[in-house]
Amino acid sequence: MLPPNKHRELSRFLASLPPRKALKLAAAAERKRIAGESGLPFDLILDGLRPILAEEEALRTPTPQRLFCEAFADFLVDDREHKQPGRIARASVRALWRWLGTEGLRNRLAELEAHVADAVLAENHQRQDELLERMRREVLQCLSAALGRAAGSRNERLVLAAKFGSEDTLIDIEEIAFLLAAADDLLPLRELLPRRIANLTDEHIKCVLDARSRIATRNRDLAPYLGLLLLARLDQPWQALRLTGTGRRGRTDLNAVGDLLFADLEHLAIDIASTQTATFEPTLLAARLAKFDRLTTGLAAEIRARHGAQWGQSLTKLRHLATATMEALVAQAPREMIAALPLVKASAFSLRRQRQPDLTREPDPMKVENAQRWARLLACVAPHAAGSRYQAAHKKAIDQVSNYLTTYAESAAAELHSPDIAKHARVQGYLACANDLLNTIIHAAEDETLHHRAAG
Repeated sequence: MLPPNKHRELSRFLASLPPRKALKLAAAAERKRIAGESGLPFDLILDGLRPILAEEEALRTPTPQRLFCEAFADFLVDDREHKQPGRIARASVRALWRWLGTEGLRNRLAELEAHVADAVLAENHQRQDELLERMRREVLQCLSAALGRAAGSRNERLVLAAKFGSEDTLIDIEEIAFLLAAADDLLPLRELLPRRIANLTDEHIKCVLDARSRIATRNRDLAPYLGLLLLARLDQPWQALRLTGTGRRGRTDLNAVGDLLFADLEHLAIDIASTQTATFEPTLLAARLAKFDRLTTGLAAEIRARHGAQWGQSLTKLRHLATATMEALVAQAPREMIAALPLVKASAFSLRRQRQPDLTREPDPMKVENAQRWARLLACVAPHAAGSRYQAAHKKAIDQVSNYLTTYAESAAAELHSPDIAKHARVQGYLACANDLLNTIIHAAEDETLHHRAAG
């Protein structure tokens, strides 16, 4: 195992590789790992290359585990804060594989993997498919037995969940077992639908509805997964609402896609509303806001076109929750930024009437850092403020801070003519802070203006 510092160096190096070299290295590493070679940290190499491979949408070398997962690959996700139907964490697959190797199929998994690997390396596709079918059948038999025991005893379930790592992981593995058992019913739709769907068409919807008719009497529990499969392949996920009825009155087994979309929206809204003013990270908040805006815009268009009031009411409520939070945050920004550049009342002997910069001490590093964080907030959310409910509050905050910083900088600069040389260094420190904040705010104001013009 590499030391942490070497691990970081390797990760940085791999992330810096040009896409072409990254693809060649990944292919070589995967083939060597399949062949059973040792001596190199193949998992670390592939993990380090994963962002480039995802960005390039590279075709990966078919490892035994990856081939095994093909039957439910559409439902695998990298990041997930909580369990949702139709979303299986990749980490749960790794937990399953560990359990199979150490307990469930302790004497068989390595042998099955080796046979599949040999077929892959020999490019014997018929043999590969036969072995995979055998592997899936044995895994499903093993899982069915373990899950059956867990279903009949609370203690058994707790023990099995502990072995997998958590109750959510166990639920994922139950879902994997269900999808493995239903693989033949799901296969026709998986083969008919494109891997990525840029724009949902009537033909795509017909494929889903035909598949539902085909399994209606044989496997009704699978019907929601037909819509979730389509949802996973959509570039514009809100278009999946076209499968649903109009709220509760028109509920169907395909309404699971609407439930999932609105659950996503609700969690984004709650994350935004839960922002801690003392610790938030502007770029992360802006990323959540970007996802929220994209999803609400898409859902609003679909709801206006073909859905009833209930979906619209839910959308309005969640949008209000998020935008009310943003309105309060941008309104708070001027106070937090001004706190780093304090003023004092002019002395009785001063020729100036207005308050003057307090230059009696060095700038407070913590207050300066906090002010910069709030300035970045105004800059990061500027693209989303245009046309929003909090646009006026955002503009007011920028104007207020810009005017304050400009006046402050002019007043502080005047102190450079003071005979008090010791004060000059402190003046320079405050001027640098005011200048940095002003540049950030000006950039935010330009972004908001440009986005507003584009929207108009």
